[in-house]
Amino acid sequence: MLKAIIFDWHGVLDDTNCAGYVSKLSKIIGKSFNETLEQMGTLDARWGSGELPPEKFWTNIKAIFGLSEEETVSIKSYILNVENNAALWQQIPDLAKKYRLAILSDCPLDKLSIIKEKADLKDFEQAYFSAEHGMSKESDKFFLSLLRVMGLKAEEALFVDDKVKNIEKAQKLGFNTCLFSNSKDLDVCLAKYSGVE
Repeated sequence: MLKAIIFDWHGVLDDTNCAGYVSKLSKIIGKSFNETLEQMGTLDARWGSGELPPEKFWTNIKAIFGLSEEETVSIKSYILNVENNAALWQQIPDLAKKYRLAILSDCPLDKLSIIKEKADLKDFEQAYFSAEHGMSKESDKFFLSLLRVMGLKAEEALFVDDKVKNIEKAQKLGFNTCLFSNSKDLDVCLAKYSGVE
């Protein structure tokens, strides 16, 4: 029986996503998306897990890619912003009446402070952000820690994410999953896993 829905933040609850800032950066430096990621190395993952403080991350990004202050501000203004997915947020109050809701997201500290300032998270029982826990979705422990705190089994939860690799990780751990591109995807997944339309 489905008891909980666990949402990713970027690309699901928030229309801004990590791929967007990497795309913006790749356009500025004139390299492909994959070349940009490769040149970035582990910086993004270390920033997201809280291992690398935001100011050091941005200083390194500026230096590695030879960015001007204006270019750096442009990239920061994209990712360090909250653009609520309005259609999904309209569903949240009704979903909270039927399911336990939570967030599990790779999210750096500087973005997290903006989320806490701008987003109303009252309907979410848990908001698990990577930088606060020192781990990311790369680790099974991140998923399992949230389940433990909520007293849930993986098969009792629907994990909603916009990245295939995260969906595959959750499936291996026993979660029901929903690959998200818009709120209609969630409706289809809920119908599939719980009979709710």
